[in-house]
Amino acid sequence: VRDTLNAHHNCLSFRRLLRARSLVASLISHTQHHTMDDFVETASGNRVSRSAVLCGAARIRLEGRTTVSRDVTLRGDLAKVSLGKYTHIGSGSVLRPCHKVVKDAQLTFFPLVVGSYVLCEEQCQIAAAVIGSYVCIGARAVLGERCIVKDSCVILPDAVLADDTVVPPLTVMGGAPARIVGHLPPSTAMLVQREARRRFDFKQQQ
Repeated sequence: VRDTLNAHHNCLSFRRLLRARSLVASLISHTQHHTMDDFVETASGNRVSRSAVLCGAARIRLEGRTTVSRDVTLRGDLAKVSLGKYTHIGSGSVLRPCHKVVKDAQLTFFPLVVGSYVLCEEQCQIAAAVIGSYVCIGARAVLGERCIVKDSCVILPDAVLADDTVVPPLTVMGGAPARIVGHLPPSTAMLVQREARRRFDFKQQQ
């Protein structure tokens, strides 16, 4: 009986690995074609499109080898914005620090922290508080105010996360409003890390 249970568990783990690979591949199957002439490259290897809008640049921190594509808007004028290494922000996306009404009806903005090896596709609207590492965010996804996305998650294209949503690790979120539609294996971090490095190196070779 124990051998049967172990075999069943291994089969489920293998299926989950295949599903994770399929999800990551479907989200990143296309590589946006830019030439290096479209970007300004910093000493730490960050690549920022010449058409990107960085509001309050002094409060925007790019950890290294981060790509900010064309027509991206980063709202550092509202609060600090931090992007981890090998993070890719797709064209037309908007990243804005979240806000909350505190005492005396005062509107307060809070820093936006994005981890490393995050692949955010085009036309996303993000007002989250924290996005962990090894996360894939599909095209046109919306992350509402103060959302927290843990490590190794997949947000499907066109998903809409309601305000204050907390996404557990190793989960797949989809729908509007978004809900958990699947689970991922621990190897998801390795898959996303590999793709993030491949995408950065692809641009370097152009």
